[in-house]
Amino acid sequence: MVDLIHGKYQIVREIARSNDIVYEARDVALGRRVAVKILNFPPSLTPQARRERIERFNREARAAGRLTHPNIVSVYEYGEENGNYFIAMEYLDGQTIADRIRSAGALPIHEVVELGCQVLDALFFAHTNNVIHRDIKPDNIFYLSSGVVKLTDFGIARITEDQSLTAVGQVFGTPSYMSPEQIHGGQIDNRSDIFSVGVLLYEMLTGYKPFNGDSIITITYAVMNANPAPMIGVPSAIEQVIQKALQKNPLYRYPDARQMQTELRSAMNAPIQRAPTNMGMPPQITGSWNQWQNPGVQGAPNQYPPQMSPAGYGNSTGQYGVSQPSYAPGTYQPAAFDPVTGQPIPQNQPPPAWAVPARKQQWSPPPVVIPLWMKRLGLTLLLIVLSGVIISVMALLLVKSYNVSSSQANVQKLNSTIAEANKDYNSGDYADAAKLLKSALTMQPDPKNQKLIDTELGYIYVELARQEVSQQNIAQAISYYQEAIKYNPDYGIAHSELANLLSQSGHPQQAQVEQSLSTQSSNDKAPPNSINSLPDSSVQNGTALTPQQLLQQKGDEAEQYLEAGNAAYQSGDTETARQDWEQAYQDAPTLQPGIEAQQYLTQLDNEQMQGSSGQ
Repeated sequence: MVDLIHGKYQIVREIARSNDIVYEARDVALGRRVAVKILNFPPSLTPQARRERIERFNREARAAGRLTHPNIVSVYEYGEENGNYFIAMEYLDGQTIADRIRSAGALPIHEVVELGCQVLDALFFAHTNNVIHRDIKPDNIFYLSSGVVKLTDFGIARITEDQSLTAVGQVFGTPSYMSPEQIHGGQIDNRSDIFSVGVLLYEMLTGYKPFNGDSIITITYAVMNANPAPMIGVPSAIEQVIQKALQKNPLYRYPDARQMQTELRSAMNAPIQRAPTNMGMPPQITGSWNQWQNPGVQGAPNQYPPQMSPAGYGNSTGQYGVSQPSYAPGTYQPAAFDPVTGQPIPQNQPPPAWAVPARKQQWSPPPVVIPLWMKRLGLTLLLIVLSGVIISVMALLLVKSYNVSSSQANVQKLNSTIAEANKDYNSGDYADAAKLLKSALTMQPDPKNQKLIDTELGYIYVELARQEVSQQNIAQAISYYQEAIKYNPDYGIAHSELANLLSQSGHPQQAQVEQSLSTQSSNDKAPPNSINSLPDSSVQNGTALTPQQLLQQKGDEAEQYLEAGNAAYQSGDTETARQDWEQAYQDAPTLQPGIEAQQYLTQLDNEQMQGSSGQ
């Protein structure tokens, strides 16, 4: 890395490194402190993944760059220099909300409301300017020493008028903070960000996330189906605001961030609701925290919620105006005056009668006598249910047997088609070979065979392109080279020969791109003189495997991918490790290798999220 970027940003030190590298730098022209984010490309990155990373980086610059707001990180410049893509932005001197929660646990209510209102103000401005953040979480919110909040990381933000980025069905975000519509790939709008703000407020007030799990699957299931636990110690008015933001159906959430901000401030200033006191009863607070109001009363827990001292919030009268004299946990603290005599009650005296719940007389129901006809009816119904279960099991076995037979027939048809394609290739009939292999792809081969077929199609289209070049059909040759790259994106020869052809036909810029991709490709193998029949995981020595044998074989393949991923991870190549672990999980999701691979993927996601917190 050079010390001077774009001739004006002098590197001071590295701040963080994950998918991107963030440096502290100095703008030598203006003499100001800046942060410079550089797009990081792992060596094993495929050309397609590289293009996607560049597009995401460009999207972050465009989304944040169009937003000028006190609570959104300012982007000064975006560009590319010598293959290095960079964003120069405002330098943030502080810590993320995630860091603050990790060090302090649950935050004070007044502080959470203030931080939440600043985030909502930033989101209202972003939504008004047609930008949806889609990744609101504590790691992406900086808390400056001045008390100002800065929203960062617009890497997966969506610009609503950009039709290339509005496809339904794509899933982006961090599972614990994603809205239900994000998880199932539905239509996303500003209410999805509001759901994420509800998760953020809940975590800041309690110290833990509302939707938890030990894997991505359990977390997303909780987001889609579970209700968060009550927020002990939080006023009911504020809890109701958060509950509305966390509604599963976006129609029931706040329509915009401004309305949620207004109700959050009103909830903070709302008076505490109390039970009637005309009978001398001590004040009662409604909401999820009412069980903490009088620890001495029978049945109440002898402890205090997080962030609460015996005297309440802040002082002996309580921040919210509730008089709570000091007393030790587990001891009775009476009301100020006896409701009958009107005289003060000394401390540490037994509770008056009105404070002790009356004991109810134990009651036992009479024995139930079941008539004989009802017993016979129950036995008949039980036999009917058992018969239905047996019939259902037999039907499932028949369906499974049919599926196995159909799968074996499909494998035989696939092998026959591939064998015909190989004959055509060996005889030089490349066009018919390509047609047959493309039809083989419609037969749903397993992932390993599909990859092999794609590789062979890359070879075939290169041969077709060479034939067209020999006949001076340049346009058709270019089309065939592009088909080869479509099926085999990492095929260096296809990129290289296409670059030469584009250069000769007067397209130097496109030629330069293809030449660059050819140098990054790992497959430089020349098209073979002949190709052989492709193996299939469900056929061995010409005999179809039983389901048990096929399951064992899948487990063995998954074990190999798992070990390859572990080796790549140990060497620091996290991208290759992710690909191998994903393949292991895809091969055997219910077997031990697949389960371990899924656990490693979850761990890798957590490490990358923690690594991005410094950004």
